[in-house]
Amino acid sequence: MSMAKTVTVATKVAAVTEGVPERMCVICRCRFPKGALTRYVLTSENGLSIDTEKIRPGRGWYLCSEPGCALKFAKYRPGKPRKGKQHV
Repeated sequence: MSMAKTVTVATKVAAVTEGVPERMCVICRCRFPKGALTRYVLTSENGLSIDTEKIRPGRGWYLCSEPGCALKFAKYRPGKPRKGKQHV
């Protein structure tokens, strides 16, 4: 088995080595090493805060450094129920 694997989603490629924690960008759904992403957490006022140490408790969202992802994330509303069927 190879010491590195390549993950391809659409036209984006991220090389990840084994043993390194991986996380997925909430917008483009590409996997990256945890350290390469920015983590956001939900505050008590339902706002978003950057988790620089990546250890704050609570629900977190990871975002890659792609400019397009940052633009879409600005419109993202975490914690808000989605439209459609509600699972019981």
